[in-house]
Amino acid sequence: AFTGALGPVRWTVLRHIAGADWNAVDGWLDGTQSGKPYRVRFTSWFKRIGGRIVHQIDYVDYDAAKRQVSGSEALPS
Repeated sequence: AFTGALGPVRWTVLRHIAGADWNAVDGWLDGTQSGKPYRVRFTSWFKRIGGRIVHQIDYVDYDAAKRQVSGSEALPS
């Protein structure tokens, strides 16, 4: 977890898949913005060469977080 401008953020990893060059991780991203909680899914892909990450792709549903903070969408369980 880290604390940034949006408040505390935590990643809950639900699944990790490792291949020869690529790793995939997905789960929940929980945080707060202006004291209001949000909970969205995330997926990250990491390309590894020689044990080092050389490329990373992140998918985060930021629109869902905005809807949850505004109150127009309920937090998923």
